[in-house]
Amino acid sequence: FENALTSETNNKVLLMGYAKTLIRLHRLLAKDEVVNADDLNELAAKTREYLERALQLDPNDTLLLYEMAQYWQDFPGQRSQVQEYYLRALEQDPSSIQCLMEYG
Repeated sequence: FENALTSETNNKVLLMGYAKTLIRLHRLLAKDEVVNADDLNELAAKTREYLERALQLDPNDTLLLYEMAQYWQDFPGQRSQVQEYYLRALEQDPSSIQCLMEYG
């Protein structure tokens, strides 16, 4: 992903795909007690950066908004962020099954 993003810095699909991969990696590593908290924080910051870049390209993309909500779910005390992104996604596509199942 990183190599592809060097030549296609504004490719929303690549940005979202990489962010989704990083979300999964973060969740996997967070379960491992050996992993350094600083490394997890760095990974989380990188994930957020890619999601925000993708959202700048298309702020009304339902799937991107959903992924941002999924990102925020991993952090305690961020319920308002999660709600905001699920609601924004549902505003764009009221029939979004993913969002309705998660948030509804």
